[in-house]
Amino acid sequence: EAVKEKGFISVGELVYNFPNPFRAEQGTTFRYVTNERVEFINVQIFNLAGMPVGVVSRSSSNEVRWQDASVHAGLYVYRLDVTLENGEVKKFKRMLEVYK
Repeated sequence: EAVKEKGFISVGELVYNFPNPFRAEQGTTFRYVTNERVEFINVQIFNLAGMPVGVVSRSSSNEVRWQDASVHAGLYVYRLDVTLENGEVKKFKRMLEVYK
């Protein structure tokens, strides 16, 4: 058996929220997974008409939690922006589902 130090190159990148679908009063956690250090994560949540219904952000973390019991059941779109340690900004759009 041999072990090569720093042999793991990259996991690429992965964006998701869990659970999805979720109950509004329980909330969901948004995550950005990569080998690079995350300086800032920002998530904006919109209804299907494009109206903002929530925003959450966090520094020095690759995840952020959103919980809002007043949100109605239905489909929503979220935009997740991540600023990496090297200053690079990554932007992602995904769908999420809320039920009561």
